[in-house]
Amino acid sequence: LSADELAALQRQPVAGAGRDLHAELTAYVARACPGK
Repeated sequence: LSADELAALQRQPVAGAGRDLHAELTAYVARACPGK
């Protein structure tokens, strides 16, 4: 996924996953883009 795709996923509520998916994406972005 591109950074834009990840940002779109983070803005989109996900049925059944919600906070867990957001936390996973946030952690992924933190690893992929140190400093953000």
